[in-house]
Amino acid sequence: MKRRLLITSLLACSGLAMGGCDEAGDLTGPRDEAPLVLQFHTAANPMVAQLIAGGGNPKGAIHVGELHVWNDADYLHVRYVVTLAGWCIEETHLHVADHLEEIPQKNGNPRPGRFDYKQDHRPCVDTHVDYQIPLSWSTDTQLYIGAHASLRSSWHAAPASSRGRRFRHSNPSRSESAWSTGCEFPGKNWATCTIYDVQGEIRQEWPEGGTTTVAFEDWQWAQFGLADWDYNDWVADVRVLATYFGTTSARDLVRMDFTVIPQAKLAGFTHVMHLEEMTFQCDGTYELYRDGLLVDSGAYDDATGIDVVVVPNTSAPPNEAELVMHFDAPCDFDFSAYDPYASYHGEGLFFDPWLLVTNTSDVIDQGNVRMLSVPSDWQWPAEGEAVWLAYPKVSPPPDEMSGPVFTPYWWTP
Repeated sequence: MKRRLLITSLLACSGLAMGGCDEAGDLTGPRDEAPLVLQFHTAANPMVAQLIAGGGNPKGAIHVGELHVWNDADYLHVRYVVTLAGWCIEETHLHVADHLEEIPQKNGNPRPGRFDYKQDHRPCVDTHVDYQIPLSWSTDTQLYIGAHASLRSSWHAAPASSRGRRFRHSNPSRSESAWSTGCEFPGKNWATCTIYDVQGEIRQEWPEGGTTTVAFEDWQWAQFGLADWDYNDWVADVRVLATYFGTTSARDLVRMDFTVIPQAKLAGFTHVMHLEEMTFQCDGTYELYRDGLLVDSGAYDDATGIDVVVVPNTSAPPNEAELVMHFDAPCDFDFSAYDPYASYHGEGLFFDPWLLVTNTSDVIDQGNVRMLSVPSDWQWPAEGEAVWLAYPKVSPPPDEMSGPVFTPYWWTP
């Protein structure tokens, strides 16, 4: 219903009229390649290790706080957080390396005094201490973090007879060393370290190779008789590139790029090509570019999605159109739920590259037999050549109101 309401206004603003039959054309563009790996940690959602004091004390270790670690594009952030009331930090020592043996040690025991980063804290800090280290490591590098703190307490826990009340001793102050947890040093003391994997922007193409081709048959058989079913009336590549921020352990989408590259138009009719997207369950913004020029922008609301005109007139198309989506927060998204070739008419796409035939006000969208989703190396039939003549695995329509009958991987020999 939404699309039908759009048709009148699109025709009014586009000024498109029926044109003559165009010559065949190939309008290709570059294709990028990129790897996949993914996780997302921020100040609000850091990686967390325990901060343990007195691990060498026979009376038992004390969980006095936490170590929070995350990184952005420029810095590694390390935060010592005090969570146990009555304790505060007097000194911190921090060393970060991509191999455990690069943390200063003697006989396998860490030497905090030789760590790269250190601070004295006067007065004693009972909230948190932050370090910001320039990020010089590549994405997915495993870092070993030696995080030491000297802490002091101002009170002890009361004996059981005190019914849970704090009990102050005549000499209540207690000092302890603390280390963040996660890995062990090879020495004999109880010191520990923390492991963190550097996160960064990581790109994934979809499907393999990054590009799906969509092809359309624009004849409307009820008005013009049986279509010629050559699926070359409008052909375009859609290149998909996702940008995640993280490491291999999560899927946090921060940006999605769709690039539409016209390939051929062998039709007398003209068309308007749309790209509709309402898959992502996250809010954000979008920009639309044609040949590098910004032509539209706005908000993406996950409840309503977006529907943008990528090619206003297929008789005079741009060399490429790019829809760029940015998400306000990392968006959970996994390509494995989609397969562009499991079905034949765009049902396996997570977006809808639909076509308005301006001469007839006809709409060809996902699930319509007049749309094909095929690999980018697919060759469309010659003008007037039915698809079953070019591809023998396809059967002719069983009747005048039905389309051709396709089988799995029908485009292969």
